[in-house]
Amino acid sequence: MRATGSIRTAMRWWWSDAARAVASRRPRGTMLLAAASLVAASACVTSTSRSFVPDASRERFSLAAAQDALDQMVAAECPRLMGAQRDIGEARISVDVDGSGQVTKSTLSKPFGDERMDQIFGGVAAQMRFDAPSDGSPKTGRMRVGYACSATARTATIELIGQTIEP
Repeated sequence: MRATGSIRTAMRWWWSDAARAVASRRPRGTMLLAAASLVAASACVTSTSRSFVPDASRERFSLAAAQDALDQMVAAECPRLMGAQRDIGEARISVDVDGSGQVTKSTLSKPFGDERMDQIFGGVAAQMRFDAPSDGSPKTGRMRVGYACSATARTATIELIGQTIEP
């Protein structure tokens, strides 16, 4: 009886040898550096914040006057917001207040995600005035602001967070 044997018939693909040859010529430190830079680049987080400064030619708003102005502006924007299914929104704004109680800058620390609403609330916050700080030194205050739209009602809210600034 004849013995049967086997022969290797698998054929190597040429590109696997080429890739192995290229990898073997590249120093390992280079590959580790490339991998580390990819990980570092993917871990980078960037955030932007929008700031608004007051318009010197316009009148300053008290808390109540700012509330009224925002109510009117939100009422005008509600049809657009409801059409975009953004009937409710909330944001956070920090305001820098000088020693006389005038806001010198407002910054959206957590925006609405709607460009127009960010501009409206950021702009009104920059035009606000508060009671002068008792020690006369500049302060930073925080506000939670929001809006709600429905077929029957439209409203804006301003809530001072903490007691850094007084209305």
